[in-house]
Amino acid sequence: MVRIDFRRIYRQIRGGTLSLERATGSVFLGLFIGLLPLYGLHLPLCLSLSIWLGLDGLIAYAAANISNPLFAPFIVMCEMEVGSILFAGQWLPWDIARLKALNLSAFTLHSLGGALLVALIGACIGSAMTYLIGIAVIRNRRGPKGTQLNQAILATLAHYHAEKPSVRHYVQAKLRTDPLTRQLAVIDIPLGRVTDAGCGRGQFGLLLYHLGFAESLYGFDWDEAKVGIIRRAADNLGRYVKADLNDAPLEPTDSVLMFDVLHYLSHDAQRQLFARIFSNLKPGGHLLVRDVDKNRGVSATLTRLFERIGTSLGVNQSAQLLFRSSLQVREELLSIGFELQTKDAESRGILDNQLWVYRKPPLPLRGRQDPVVTG
Repeated sequence: MVRIDFRRIYRQIRGGTLSLERATGSVFLGLFIGLLPLYGLHLPLCLSLSIWLGLDGLIAYAAANISNPLFAPFIVMCEMEVGSILFAGQWLPWDIARLKALNLSAFTLHSLGGALLVALIGACIGSAMTYLIGIAVIRNRRGPKGTQLNQAILATLAHYHAEKPSVRHYVQAKLRTDPLTRQLAVIDIPLGRVTDAGCGRGQFGLLLYHLGFAESLYGFDWDEAKVGIIRRAADNLGRYVKADLNDAPLEPTDSVLMFDVLHYLSHDAQRQLFARIFSNLKPGGHLLVRDVDKNRGVSATLTRLFERIGTSLGVNQSAQLLFRSSLQVREELLSIGFELQTKDAESRGILDNQLWVYRKPPLPLRGRQDPVVTG
């Protein structure tokens, strides 16, 4: 007799602990599917794609029910009108004679195009509203002063107040939505003097400072515009230089951050940089590495795709992209002499970058002797 484990299936559909990011992504997926004319397929699509992407299937399906009998006729009418304007440049005629004169294949194509555009816009609006409501609820629960993390985020954002809106919005989006923010808040490791390798705009180094984990900051990046931003933002809290990861001037340090930069280096360049970091890291010091694991399925594929798009658009600068598995990176670091201290708990979501913490072994205590057992 075949037994069905309904509890396991339910946990699979829900995808784990619900975070604001997962809730937002689930609403986006559900609205996008629900606004498409795929009637009868909404439930299987929501459940299968939610499990595949690590989202919440029940929330996605609830959002997909926007196409209920009350709203569906208006949604279809809107999609047809948008498609007609988009492809034909005019409103859709609603008298019988003119409708009969329309080419059926062209009309179908226009309607599908309109449906895709309406679905995308509707999903963006709905997920944005979900995120804003979620932020308001979280702040209300935390009280007027907020938690230590929220205070650290606000203090970090204050450094960028004089930058142009695009920079401020980018930094705020990274700090509020990137799972790395929460991961760094709970590492509970004194990092001391921190070197931020490939620092970009530097928001996570400043966040660590305001969380009380970092004492001083030194960073480098080969994008001169980003280095200029973090120089102005950090003011006297850190020192930043324009330098390539391959030959950046490393200094003796307590900790090194490598967030989402490893894939910009060739295999040989990665190994050389790891060896240089190891020699400049104090005994007992830490190396924090976050990057995409190429073997982690569709989420890793999506992350690689976004990285390639960002590079092609000039958001990030790189002559190449090399994605490796976390196992390959770990073996490389262990062979150099690092110890794996912690692997962050799996972060489920549309994009999937993993945070790993390595440590340079501390020096053995001098004069220490093993106890002598007698008797």
